[in-house]
Amino acid sequence: MSLLDPKLPWILFSLLVLTFITTIIYWPKFSRRSVISITARISLILATNLLAISTVGVFLNNYGDFYTSWQELFGKAPTVPIITDKASSVISKDDLIHATITTGGSAIFHRMVTGDTTGISAEVIVVVPPSYLKALQSGAKPRSDYRVIEYFPGYPGHPQAWVHGMKIIDRQDEKYAQGKMPEVITVLPRINVYPKIDAECMDLPKGPQIESWITKDVYNFANRWLKLNPSRWAVVGYSTGGWCSTMLTLRHPDQYSIAASIAGYFTPQVAKQESAKVRVALKKFYDINSIVENNPPAVSLYIVNSLNDKLSHASTVSFLGKLKSPIKSTEVVLEGAGHNFVAWKQLLPSLLDWIGVQFNDKNLN
Repeated sequence: MSLLDPKLPWILFSLLVLTFITTIIYWPKFSRRSVISITARISLILATNLLAISTVGVFLNNYGDFYTSWQELFGKAPTVPIITDKASSVISKDDLIHATITTGGSAIFHRMVTGDTTGISAEVIVVVPPSYLKALQSGAKPRSDYRVIEYFPGYPGHPQAWVHGMKIIDRQDEKYAQGKMPEVITVLPRINVYPKIDAECMDLPKGPQIESWITKDVYNFANRWLKLNPSRWAVVGYSTGGWCSTMLTLRHPDQYSIAASIAGYFTPQVAKQESAKVRVALKKFYDINSIVENNPPAVSLYIVNSLNDKLSHASTVSFLGKLKSPIKSTEVVLEGAGHNFVAWKQLLPSLLDWIGVQFNDKNLN
C-alpha cells in the first residue's frame, strides 16, 4: 500500500483502537508473574505505542506530503513511474494521455528530467492553463508568452504538497475564472533530490548542485518543452522553499523578478553533515542580506511574517529592516499563526492577486 494512500491512516487508526481494546480486555488475564504473561503485556504495550506513533506520523505525512513513498521515508531514492524526457523533446498532443485534467481546465504533467548541467534526474510537475490545453487538444500552436510561476516545498517535502496539500492549482483555476489573474504556466520541481540531504537550494561542495539544477536545468527544460520565450519568472515557497525563493531571486534577478516567501528565513540552515569550514563558507557565499544592502536588484518581494513562528520570525524582521530601493516589498503579518499549512492556505488567494498585479509591472518583465 502506498504511503500516501488515503486509506492507510484510517487502517492504522482502526488497528490502534482494536489493539487498545484488546489490551484493556485481556490485561487481567496476563497479570500472572509468568514469562508468558509478562511477554504478552510487553507486546501489547509495544504494539499500542507503535501503532499510535505510526498513525499520527502517517496522518501528518498525508497532511504535509513530506515523504511520497516508503523508500523515500527510509532514505532510499524512490522509483518514479513518470515520463522521462529526451534532451530535445517538446510537448505535443500525445502527452495528454498521461496528463491529469483539473475541474478548472488545467492539465498536470509529471516529468522525469535529467539535467544537462548537473546530471540530476528528478521529477518536475508542469501545469498548463486552460487556454494552453485547448490549443494542444486542437492541434494549434500554444502561445509562447505565458508568464511562469515556480513553487518550492519545505524540507522534507515534495512538490506534490503544493498540489495536494495547498491545492494551489485549484486556487489558480479559480482566479482565471474570476478574471483576477492571467493564465500562467506552473512549474513545481523537486528540490529535495537526495534522501536525508537538506541542500537549501544551494550548490554544495561534493554534494548536489541544487541551485544549478533549478536555475539552469529546470528553467531550460520548461522553456524548451513548452516552447516558451525565456522570461523572468515568479517563484513562491514555504519554509525552506521560502528561503529558496528569495535567495534565487536575489542571486538571479535576470531569471526571477518576483518572489514570495511564506514563513521562510533569510540565512541558510546548512546541514550538520557539512564540516564547520564548509558551513561558514556557504553562509558567506549565500549571504543575501549583503545583496539587499550593497547591490539590491529590481525585484518584488512578498514576505509572510508569522509572529508565533519561532523558525522564521526573527530572521524575517531583520531582513525586512535591510530592504531598500529598487527592491519593492510587501509584508503580510499572520497573527496567532504558527508554522503550518492551515495558516498558509488562507493567504493564497491574496498572494495570487498580488502576483497578478506584479505581472503587469513592466519593470518586472
